Amino acid sequence: MLSIARRHSLRCLCSALFAVAFAAPALAQRFQLGLEAGVPMTEYFRTGSLYFPQSGGAQYSAATRRYTLGLSAEGRLYEGLGFEVGVLYKRMGYAYDENYFSSVDGVQSTTVYDVKGSSWDIPIMAKYRFGRSRRPYVSGGFVVRHIGPVRARGVSSESDPFPTRHTVITQIDTDQPNELQDNRNFTGLTVGGGFEFGGRRLRISPGFRYTHWVSNLGTAQDALRLNPDQAEFLLGFVFLRR
Repeated sequence: MLSIARRHSLRCLCSALFAVAFAAPALAQRFQLGLEAGVPMTEYFRTGSLYFPQSGGAQYSAATRRYTLGLSAEGRLYEGLGFEVGVLYKRMGYAYDENYFSSVDGVQSTTVYDVKGSSWDIPIMAKYRFGRSRRPYVSGGFVVRHIGPVRARGVSSESDPFPTRHTVITQIDTDQPNELQDNRNFTGLTVGGGFEFGGRRLRISPGFRYTHWVSNLGTAQDALRLNPDQAEFLLGFVFLRR
């Protein structure tokens, strides 16, 4: 059975896909729908370590999920130029590990938790095609990313100083991890290129896309940030409607 978070993600994706599909005819009388699948070529997060002078430190780590799924809709103003709106879904996650020792009262604490969740990219781009059969294209515009829903699970422990060494253990289970409380929406600039080939009703569209994130988590010195420069390979299946 799907978890509540997964069901919520599925509902969000379905709602977004319907919105994209119904928005397409408003762009132009000639429009097309497409399915997209891809592979990220760069890391989702940049991670690092934090050091607390004379008291310990913490470290973030992350593993990028190597897939992207989504849908796109495009309205063509004329044969070569169109405007595309898409919804791309990814899984994201990171881990946090902290060890802290208070030199004042001798209390020692550790915190370990793992965050997993959904990531949604909504690119809005202009797209220009060259030629008539195997048609190269270039595209560019901006993209909005929303992270959520997410879930953080782990454990925190705090031990009294020697000789008592009494330890209190607290379970961590929250949908509001510290790193994502201030902001879960980010904006970026995106460009892409590739080519299309196929018939009048179905065309295949392999290509590459590069995104630079203008907004990000925290500051440039933080140990957890979106990778500001991300690239991915996308394979599209385009259904033409006239």
